[in-house]
Amino acid sequence: MEKVFIRFAASSLIVLINFFPLVAQQGKKAKVHTIAFYNLENLFDTDDDPHSNDNEFLPDSEKKWTPDRYKQKLANLSEVIQQLGDADGPEVLGVCEVENRKVLQDLLLSPALSTKGYEIIHFDSPDPRGIDVALIYKAAVFKPSETKLFPVNTGDEENEKGSRDILMVGGQWKSKSKVYFFVNHWPSRVGGEEKTVPKRMVASNQLKDAVQSIRAQQPEASFFLMGDFNDDPVDSSLLNLNQAITAKWQNPSVAVWIPDSIGSLEYRGKWNMFDQILYYQPQKAASSRMKVLKFQVFRPHFLQDKQEKSVGRPYRTYAGRRYQGGYSDHFPVFLHVSF
Repeated sequence: MEKVFIRFAASSLIVLINFFPLVAQQGKKAKVHTIAFYNLENLFDTDDDPHSNDNEFLPDSEKKWTPDRYKQKLANLSEVIQQLGDADGPEVLGVCEVENRKVLQDLLLSPALSTKGYEIIHFDSPDPRGIDVALIYKAAVFKPSETKLFPVNTGDEENEKGSRDILMVGGQWKSKSKVYFFVNHWPSRVGGEEKTVPKRMVASNQLKDAVQSIRAQQPEASFFLMGDFNDDPVDSSLLNLNQAITAKWQNPSVAVWIPDSIGSLEYRGKWNMFDQILYYQPQKAASSRMKVLKFQVFRPHFLQDKQEKSVGRPYRTYAGRRYQGGYSDHFPVFLHVSF
């Protein structure tokens, strides 16, 4: 299939979904909430886990991942999350590249986030490096009622333990709408994009089957599929998801992605939009009261690298093995929704 890029001016980073206007109900302005995703780029603690290959991130490793650097990483990430979407931070945040539950607890104990009322849903995955996905949410807004892991078995002899699981969390939004969140971190492109396509198709089919199964039982539910898919919106693995639901499926990231200048990460001069939030909601259901207003790549000036050869790229923690003290090699993305 020929890849078609929808291009806008560089200033059009924000897409307003005009057919979902923000409306006033009974004289009150509808409440705007943020649903976000952020690849935290190797959020490891400094302890040696004998069950995973975390040797790269230890105090005596070549990278010298010390407690001070770990604390700085937590402070940096909390600074981003605190203002992601709005001044109150996101109501729901999917994350990936976290080593364990402890690093998430340390993150939420930071001064910037400790009073936000966040809770964590996390499970260990079979990834050889021990990196996982997780969902962070405000308990005052979202009430989880079910969780499930969907394994991604790539059959890769070099990765016998498997890839990151897909995390599903279902529950009730404050408005009593039934919502399902799926947090993804699909197999990487290490080894070459074309060679690794089948691995991401395994993840895509697993996600598609999971959505189809739930929709058969919950036809009035809304769905948000978020993650670092390691593919762009026009790649076959993402297009494959359209077979899971109707043409009302939406992927707003395609409208803001400009390969020459705008994406969630940059590699060798090209911008990719690996970090996406796709959504679906039935129009004749209680969940249709939820309106999607805006999708945005969050890339304020402080998140951008200032070095001459890297200007505008995500300001990351390490450049190779050289410590920079930045945030992540991905920009976070978010949706604004209203009720």
